[in-house]
Amino acid sequence: MRELAEPVPSFRARDKIAVLLVALLLLALIYLGRTQLDRNQLVFWAINAVSSLGVGLLAVLFIRLRRRYEEKVRELTRKEMEMAIAQEVQQELFPRLLPPAALLDLAAICLPARGISGDYYDLLEIGDGEWGVVVADVSGKGISAALLMANVQAMVRSQCQSHPSLSQFFATLNRLLGRSTASARYATLFYGMFRAKDRSFYYVNAGHVPPFLIRQDSVNRLTEGGAPIGLLSDTEYSEGTVDLAPGDLLAICSDGILEATDAAGEEFGEARLIPLLSGNRQLPSAIIQEKVLRAIADWTRKDIPDDDITLVLVRIPSTSS
Repeated sequence: MRELAEPVPSFRARDKIAVLLVALLLLALIYLGRTQLDRNQLVFWAINAVSSLGVGLLAVLFIRLRRRYEEKVRELTRKEMEMAIAQEVQQELFPRLLPPAALLDLAAICLPARGISGDYYDLLEIGDGEWGVVVADVSGKGISAALLMANVQAMVRSQCQSHPSLSQFFATLNRLLGRSTASARYATLFYGMFRAKDRSFYYVNAGHVPPFLIRQDSVNRLTEGGAPIGLLSDTEYSEGTVDLAPGDLLAICSDGILEATDAAGEEFGEARLIPLLSGNRQLPSAIIQEKVLRAIADWTRKDIPDDDITLVLVRIPSTSS
């Protein structure tokens, strides 16, 4: 009688060792999860090892696995290219024009946690010695957050000079964002306008981390405003005003600074940030920024932050007129 199937060949000792090694290698790849392109040599070596030892059936299976792996590599390559392009485009959105140093001593930085940031800052020259300062943090992560960020930036730039008051300006932003995005998408946003002629600073804080106004003998928080834009359709926004004096330091940051944690999970927090700002407020803003970033890096012991970090420092020079 003819057998229905070929018997499964028995494995020799070296075949079994090869299978075990290959299995361990593949388990390592699975454990590594999101593989990088240079790890493909590991899979290729495993397949070549199996083939050379004559384990035909497993070689066929591993060849199929290699094809799937190559498809995954191509997919990852495409995603990495898309991410790189999105990151490059996002960097182009950050402002390059700074106010005159005699008017405002300003330093700004945004450090993304995942290559693409959900934070953004902007500087807007309104005209006649007036400058707008924006810091925002959009909901979500990755490319979708970057797209929302670009949308918010476009709205701010197009609407910032079209309203008689900042409260009406924010009501428009809230309405526009609510109409153009899903209900779960929103942004915390702080916008302030500096007027050089009297050193007044008008602002609205839409659910953002309240900025710190550091003075010689006090620390104030800029809290006047309302809910994040895009979150509630009927939100009303109130406008705050402060007078800035030579030597005052305004620090506008994202929650990535305050919520940066050490190995034990303790946050950097206001208790560390405020003394750092107060003790260095007479220094140039670029040096203060460097000190803050170094302190956070020393606290977290991480090269890449867990959350986006954005910091805008606005200092009124002592020589300002």
